[in-house]
Amino acid sequence: MRNFGATFRILVIAVLTGLVALTTLAIGPTGIAQPTAGGLSLAKSGSPAVGLQSGDTVTYTFVVTNTGGTPVSEIGVDEVAFTGSDPAPDATCPSGTLQQGESVTCTATYDVTDADQGVCFIDNTARATGVDPQQKAVTSAPASTRVLTACRSDFAGSGILPPALGSLGLGPLAVGSLGSLGLGSLGSLGALGALGAWALSTPYQPGAGTRCSNEPPPNVPFLNVPFPSLPFLNPPCPDAPGPEAP
Repeated sequence: MRNFGATFRILVIAVLTGLVALTTLAIGPTGIAQPTAGGLSLAKSGSPAVGLQSGDTVTYTFVVTNTGGTPVSEIGVDEVAFTGSDPAPDATCPSGTLQQGESVTCTATYDVTDADQGVCFIDNTARATGVDPQQKAVTSAPASTRVLTACRSDFAGSGILPPALGSLGLGPLAVGSLGSLGLGSLGSLGALGALGAWALSTPYQPGAGTRCSNEPPPNVPFLNVPFPSLPFLNPPCPDAPGPEAP
C-alpha cells in the first residue's frame, strides 16, 4: 500500500533545446497538523499575609491556569524555594484535565514556628506542573509570595510602627537604620498595602529599644544635630505621660 504521508520523489524529464535533463522534485506530506504546545501560569498568595505568630497557620493558595492550546492533566505544584524552618507545604490540587483557558485552585497549609516568627517573614516560590496529551511535561514560570510575622518581643521595637516592623531596622527613626534596610525586606507592594492597614489597626506597642517622646531625640549620625521630634511618629511609651497640652 502506498504511504501518502511520506515524502516521495517524481522523476521529471524536460526537453530543452534538444537536450534531455533529469531532475527530481521533493514533495512533502500535507494535511498533517503539528501538536499544539501546552502552557500553564501560576498565581499564588498566602493568608494571613501579616502579623503571624508562632503556632498560626498560613494557608497558601495556588491558582493554576491553562494558557496553552491543548488540555493539561495531572496538575500539581512543585516548591522551588521555601525559607520556613519546617519543610515546605505540600499542595493539594483537584484531579482531572484542565482545558484551554480554564483555572483550578490548589491549596497548602504551613504552621509558623518560633524561628519563623523571629526572622520576621517567610518566602515561598513554586511552579505549576502537568502533562499534555502526548505525555510531555508542562510547567509554569515560578511564582513567589511573602508573608510577614510579628517578630519576637525581644527584638528592638520601633517608634514608628509596632515591634514586628521595628526589628526590620526601621529603629527609632534613625537615618543609619533606614539606610541599612534592604528593599527586599519590605516584600511586594501588595504586602505593604496590607501591612499598612494592619499597622494602623494594631495598638501601638513600643519595643525595648523605643525612645519615648518625652526624651531628647537622638542626633542624626552624619550631621551631628538633633533629629526633629515628631509626636505623631514617636508616641509616649507605655505608662509614660504624654506631652501636656498648652
